[in-house]
Amino acid sequence: VINPSAQLARARDAKRKNDMRVIKRALEAYSIDNGHYPITGGYCCSYWIFSTAAGSWITGLDPYLKAVPKDPKNNAAYPWALTNTQFSYAYASAGPHYNLVGHLETAEDSLTCAKTGYYLFISSDSGTGSNWCVPASYNQQIFTTTDLDL
Repeated sequence: VINPSAQLARARDAKRKNDMRVIKRALEAYSIDNGHYPITGGYCCSYWIFSTAAGSWITGLDPYLKAVPKDPKNNAAYPWALTNTQFSYAYASAGPHYNLVGHLETAEDSLTCAKTGYYLFISSDSGTGSNWCVPASYNQQIFTTTDLDL
């Protein structure tokens, strides 16, 4: 039996993974040219910026991307939620490292840690140094840590 809504969710997840690859490439190019990643102030709390922001939501990437991709649903500022209803991309950087997070709709995706979570996480040089693949401060939610092979 074909489930149209599941197929659409998988298609949106494929777009999310591609968007994250595109953003990562642009961030790396920016870093090569500027010696650091676009700065939001840090890694936590008020320093996160989200794809729900107006315009080019990661300042400085304009020369590297025609438009910084946004989540296909892009309906909430915080992509990490207890329910699978909030979708956006989140970015934070203090300069030498960055964290980039997206919310997948399909928990069984092979890129989620132990196939138990919904989140896609990219970090430069380990970002904050924390391992998002273990239950931590995000209400025991599981994240995946990935690199170029996203």
